[in-house]
Amino acid sequence: MEPTSLDDVNTLFDGNEGARIHAYTLAGSFIRDLMREHGSSAPADILARMPAGIAFDDAFSQVIGHSVAVEEAAYWDRHRFWYRWLPFFTTTTALWIGATVLALIAIVRRRQKSAALRKKWEEESDVY
Repeated sequence: MEPTSLDDVNTLFDGNEGARIHAYTLAGSFIRDLMREHGSSAPADILARMPAGIAFDDAFSQVIGHSVAVEEAAYWDRHRFWYRWLPFFTTTTALWIGATVLALIAIVRRRQKSAALRKKWEEESDVY
């Protein structure tokens, strides 16, 4: 999944049910992130300026301190893992790599424990 611009999110609202669900998910995530980064009242503060005739982009800039485009880029930077790495980690290849690494770690640990046990036995046999 690649980053989706807010303009594209608006277009998704006009699509089929799956597109609308995706749009609501992305919009909700963006708003939660906006509240986390700029305070829980940020969305309300933006909307409160609009009845006075201030355009959304101008109201956004007044409250947040920069443009919607800058905040959108910052949002995707903060969520890079979810759209870049998570899809890879859920592939069959990544799962097999993970299983192989875990197996190799288990083998090494078992050999270390066996070597320690053999050393202990040798030390005990030298005592008797």
